[in-house]
Amino acid sequence: MNHRRWKYRRDRRLLSEALDGAPEYDRLYEEAELAHDLGQLVYDRRTALGLSQAELAERWGVPEHEVARAEGGGIQLP
Repeated sequence: MNHRRWKYRRDRRLLSEALDGAPEYDRLYEEAELAHDLGQLVYDRRTALGLSQAELAERWGVPEHEVARAEGGGIQLP
């Protein structure tokens, strides 16, 4: 299990414990799942094109750490 998957599972478990039964939980879970899926798509496409994170960052016009965060599901893409 890679770090991203472990962190996702840990965050999901903690969120589940904190919001168990809360009506907002399902919406938050869906948003987190979509962010994760989008990040995975960005990573898959970048590697399929043979680009480094630095090269993709230059094409996007953002700092390299923003690409890393996007791939990790941490931000919305520009």
